[in-house]
Amino acid sequence: MSWSVSNIVLLLKSKISHIPGNKEIFDMIESIMYEKDLAKQYRTLSIVIGLIPTVNVVPAEPVIEKINTLERKIDDIIILRRTWST
Repeated sequence: MSWSVSNIVLLLKSKISHIPGNKEIFDMIESIMYEKDLAKQYRTLSIVIGLIPTVNVVPAEPVIEKINTLERKIDDIIILRRTWST
C-alpha cells in the first residue's frame, strides 16, 4: 500500500464512528489495506468517500429517545403552566 493510501485509510478509520451502522464502510476501509493493486485501492477509496454522507455519527435510537423524552417534558410543562394560570 502506498504511503498516501495508508494515510488516507488511517484518517478515515479515525474520523468515522465505530458503531454497528458503519460496519460496511469499515470493512471496505479494511479491504483497502490488504489490496495490493493500487488501482483497486483507489477504486474502493472512491466508493468509501462517496459513502461518507451516509455514515452514522451516533446511533439514532438513543437520540430519538432523548428527543421524545424532551418533548414529553415540554408537554408536561405546558400543561402545568395552563393549570397554574387558570
